[in-house]
Amino acid sequence: MANSYFPIKNITTYTSNWTILGKVVEKSPLKSLKGDNAFLFVDIVDKNGDTIRAKFWGLAANKWNDLLEKGNVYTFSKGSVNLSNKKFNNTPHNYEITFGTDGVIDPSDELDDINVERNYEFVTLRDIKSTSRDTPFVVDILCFVKSLTPVSVTNTKFNRDTKKRLLYVVDDTSYELEVTLWGQMTELPIFDDILDKPVILSQVTIKEWNGGRFGQTSLTTDIKLADFQSVRNKDRLSTLEAWYQKAMSENETFKTMKTQTMSSSRDSYEFSTIEDAMTRAKGYFTFNCKLRKLFWKNKDGDMRLWYHSCPNCYKKVVEEQENVWRCITCDDSIVTPVLRYIVTCVFVDFSGQMVSTVYSDNGKKLLGYTEQELDAMDKEQLKNTLDFDVLHRDFKVSGFFKNKTYNGESRNIFNVTNVEEVDYAKETELLLEKMQITYESVENFLSLGNPDSQSSKKKTKFDQQL
Repeated sequence: MANSYFPIKNITTYTSNWTILGKVVEKSPLKSLKGDNAFLFVDIVDKNGDTIRAKFWGLAANKWNDLLEKGNVYTFSKGSVNLSNKKFNNTPHNYEITFGTDGVIDPSDELDDINVERNYEFVTLRDIKSTSRDTPFVVDILCFVKSLTPVSVTNTKFNRDTKKRLLYVVDDTSYELEVTLWGQMTELPIFDDILDKPVILSQVTIKEWNGGRFGQTSLTTDIKLADFQSVRNKDRLSTLEAWYQKAMSENETFKTMKTQTMSSSRDSYEFSTIEDAMTRAKGYFTFNCKLRKLFWKNKDGDMRLWYHSCPNCYKKVVEEQENVWRCITCDDSIVTPVLRYIVTCVFVDFSGQMVSTVYSDNGKKLLGYTEQELDAMDKEQLKNTLDFDVLHRDFKVSGFFKNKTYNGESRNIFNVTNVEEVDYAKETELLLEKMQITYESVENFLSLGNPDSQSSKKKTKFDQQL
């Protein structure tokens, strides 16, 4: 009977009338969505060790949730095969299956035919650091846990309290990755004895911020200790264990994936002018400038100050019907969108001008209004606000250059990381401090040519003023 089952590796959009015998090796929680909708997925492995994802929506998610259990074996048939979304599906298969209420899924007692675990697609931390893949993307990691912070409670931007914990992992590429744990995952029993142990982190989302990369868990993330049963490449695990023991005995230091900016080191920003920053087009800069212009309408006269974003991943959502929004990034979830700033503007100083884009909270600081406040204005009030009221104010802008490719053309884009109004009193203090340093430098230089000047030196009018 087992020989009649269709191999998972041969599943494509061109195959039909197939029946899979598979073991559920991963199962997501049943996720409730807007409009009584729901979502569920499971990862299935067959006796050959090949894995594919099965997805369930709406009534199908509710129907199959009680039947499907992690670790059990089932037969699957009558599903729809589609290309897999590689941003949020890191199973090695190029396709995934969607089952409706008319799908056929039955428990099987042929457990002995499938005694393999999920085939993880491990990547090294160096690969995560150097890959050109667009973030966010999902990975499996085989690593050691170097440290773990206590559980804390943080308030999200949606005014919800949630638990948070940081996990620091390393591997034999000598890189360290910070992984943020959220919600119930912060208090898993495994954390009672996880330090200095090899672990498997599956379905970790890699994100980028200010030029650095970090990991983040989701409802689909799984964390477990690595052993020779769960890791197929036994040599890889042995090598990693031997390396970690040696690294700890030699107090090896690890390269972080966070930038100095992510570590809140403001000294990494060089104070500059717009012209100098654009000429160099590489590094971290801060400059004082004025907001000269906002590009807040497109050529058709439509608003383009913000976009409708997913409340979970902040990516742009698609309006399928009137007031029905779908997030493709979050496995096609139906969501209630939130407005998020994406403000294209012109900054100017005495040396030149720069066109840049300001996002989210920095947009609020730049304009002095929330997205909702501007959205509630009538056309005349909005025009006066954006064309007159918010312009020509003084700001201190910080950011860094990042090279991006558009239609085969390479460009250096200035990513704004912080916007704040100029504090004139503080700026005056900084200027006076620089003047004092300059004056003392000149004075010391002149004194080198005249040894007697030190003893006969009198305070100048400038000294007395300072």
